[in-house]
Amino acid sequence: MKERGLLLVVVEARARFSAAARHGETLTIHTWVEDAGRVKTAWRQVMVRGDEQVAGLDIVAAFTDLDGRPTRTPAEFAAAFAR
Repeated sequence: MKERGLLLVVVEARARFSAAARHGETLTIHTWVEDAGRVKTAWRQVMVRGDEQVAGLDIVAAFTDLDGRPTRTPAEFAAAFAR
């Protein structure tokens, strides 16, 4: 993306931990895009240990140019995640 003059920066993050995790455990993180708007995108992550959810994370990210100015979500990105 940087070669195309774009950055994706996190502007908001909210985490909720529902179980403890310990060093050495194998955890799986599932990530998906819930919404791709004109500038901002909403992402969801869920961390699991087997069938048990350990944590959930909601992220809002925005596309910017290399100088940090907001820019439109690239059309191919928005199309890939359109509902």
